[in-house]
Amino acid sequence: MSEVQDKEQENSKEMQEVRFRLLQAEKKGDKSKEVAGKNLYKTFSVQVSSLYSFLGVLMGKGSNGEFAGRNIRRRRKGQRWLSKRWKRKELELKKKHDPLKAAPAAKGIVLEKIVLEQKQPHSGLIKCVKVQLLKNGKVVSAHAPRNKAITFIDEHDEVTIAGLGGSQRGQMGSIPGVRYKVIAVNGADLQMLRKGRKEKPKR
Repeated sequence: MSEVQDKEQENSKEMQEVRFRLLQAEKKGDKSKEVAGKNLYKTFSVQVSSLYSFLGVLMGKGSNGEFAGRNIRRRRKGQRWLSKRWKRKELELKKKHDPLKAAPAAKGIVLEKIVLEQKQPHSGLIKCVKVQLLKNGKVVSAHAPRNKAITFIDEHDEVTIAGLGGSQRGQMGSIPGVRYKVIAVNGADLQMLRKGRKEKPKR
């Protein structure tokens, strides 16, 4: 920055000297007027080029312009990795750590029924089941939604679970550490069983 300012000061001094010579040439009326005019044009072009270089230092070289598309695209690719969503999608982190392997639903066998307490400031008991997935053998907790839905689920039943859809890594509301819900028991929809529209199939 200081070097550019020094060059501008030197150019302004040269400009003043050329103007002084031009005035002297007009008084004398000789051919040195043309030479002084050429020197004035050169000094003006140098000043303009130094101004553009100064603006280039401020804005960053090659940041914008007609042929800067490649640099802009390369810089944007680097900035994408600052986003957590982009990083999880590109590295497939959800598929690596998700028990369902990024699938919308999965089947499993009920190991046991459990009861969880709600988070503060809520108070109540949440009916859940522990499910061992058929695809990889992992054990997860799943919530049985709505009233008396847990009564239609027994141990060793084959259930289908899906994500709760909460924003806190799958968790929803005051349910502690549960990211899945039961949607079907032995192939029958849990809500249809709860309403009495279907009978629970036997395994």
